[in-house]
Amino acid sequence: MTTATIVNATVKYAAGKVITTKHGNDRINVVLTLADGGEATIWGNPGDTALTSLRKGDAVQALFDGKGYKLVEVPQQSGSASSAPPAAPQSTTVDADDITKAKRAIASDITVMADLYGFCYGEAKRVLEPHGATTEGIQGCAFRLWHHAKDQGLSAP
Repeated sequence: MTTATIVNATVKYAAGKVITTKHGNDRINVVLTLADGGEATIWGNPGDTALTSLRKGDAVQALFDGKGYKLVEVPQQSGSASSAPPAAPQSTTVDADDITKAKRAIASDITVMADLYGFCYGEAKRVLEPHGATTEGIQGCAFRLWHHAKDQGLSAP
């Protein structure tokens, strides 16, 4: 059985400016102080309300899946900094079936996003290739179309 650990944490640095990665993706991050005194960074998209709603001092729970941390629980009321130290470590095992369901949901999401990118690439190629666009230019246009469509909540036809 695969297990993951849920730990209590406190927001050290709330999501600030948007960071553009070397791959052209816009990302935000939140830095957590873990109950054991360590730190963890959780990355997300700029529109991720779970991350953008966090404030310094908020108590949260994070899931460590063996690779990295993911936000589990967002506080009911954010914005009030807590002066209390992080709670004692609390470990919980997560059933492998729950992780499998989450992986299936992620895989489904990735399939939808890949289909959307394929559609955007085809449209960019259809429009730009007759004008002599390079492969890199078509890819760049396709990515921007995909990113815009994704932000609008659209999917491939």
